[in-house]
Amino acid sequence: MHLHKGFLAHYGEPDAAHTQTAHNNLAQHYGVNSQPIFLFLKSFDLASCAPYNIMHLLFKNMVPNMLLHWTGKFKGLDQGTRNYKLLPAIFAVIGLETASCIQYMPYSYVGTLPNIAQDGHLYKAEAYLFWIQYIAPIVLKDWLPVWHMLLLHEIVTMCLKFKLTSDDVEHLDKMVKLWVTQYKKYYYQYLADCLPVCPLTIHAILHIPSYIWQTGPLWASWVFVMEQFCGYLLPAVKN
Repeated sequence: MHLHKGFLAHYGEPDAAHTQTAHNNLAQHYGVNSQPIFLFLKSFDLASCAPYNIMHLLFKNMVPNMLLHWTGKFKGLDQGTRNYKLLPAIFAVIGLETASCIQYMPYSYVGTLPNIAQDGHLYKAEAYLFWIQYIAPIVLKDWLPVWHMLLLHEIVTMCLKFKLTSDDVEHLDKMVKLWVTQYKKYYYQYLADCLPVCPLTIHAILHIPSYIWQTGPLWASWVFVMEQFCGYLLPAVKN
């Protein structure tokens, strides 16, 4: 399903099934339901029409999930044979350091940055974006497998660029593949019991470079603007 013709083939198989059970099984296997209306637009490429939105992929999933790993709260799993879990006292210090730095930041850089240890539930995508890009490399440098964390930082920085060259995208592709390989080594550890640490988002990050090739820089398809508009709209609807 990486290509348009792959989507067409997989949409056709459930529709050609002779029983409802067979249809449902094929639909579940391929992750499709029925042919989308956009299929009738011959200029539409189903493989690239809906790129992953990095606001949700990176800053509402990937970064929060990494924090859950580092604090030992990811789906009840421990660190196994690795050493990446932060002690509560250390994470408390990281939270204080995070909160104290905001007084030196211009408001235009980030709206709010609470204590990430005590008030992490208040973090939104914008705060996670700023934290992983500017704060994490400093406050985590002595406590984690630092190169893996810094590689994620470099991936995020590259994804946020407004202009990218062909060399940039090729370099991003190498970084993403290396990061996922390291992630499996550190967190999955190739153990069946640790399989829950490999959600769809870990696979999805591998597709980021190909989406850039097809649809341009990721700011062209993120939803920060729409989310901000909805933030203004919801109070008006409630009133």
